[in-house]
Amino acid sequence: MSSNANTRPAPPYTGAPPSTAKLMAEVQQLYNTIRNLQTQVNKQQSAAPANNNTGEPRGCNLGEALKLPKPEPFKGQAADIIPFLTRMKGYFHLFLNKLDTATKKLLFTAPLI
Repeated sequence: MSSNANTRPAPPYTGAPPSTAKLMAEVQQLYNTIRNLQTQVNKQQSAAPANNNTGEPRGCNLGEALKLPKPEPFKGQAADIIPFLTRMKGYFHLFLNKLDTATKKLLFTAPLI
């Protein structure tokens, strides 16, 4: 949302409606832009190393470099479940090497519940 103090609606459009040909030209231009962007994304994805699941080390854990404490335990309140799960997911992303399997994640999380 914008913090603009002007909350009045925009004035109505009073000009002549665009022609079908003009609309089709804009749609075609948007289609070409999307196609070009998709091509760029595909090139970047193919150029990125795809060794996430090859068992090769992925560098150090960011969480270890930052010396982060363990997440706070779940307190049992229903309102706390989403924040708890969000903290756990964030912790897992910071310790990709240490918590790299579902079993390790479960064993790490169980004492916090």
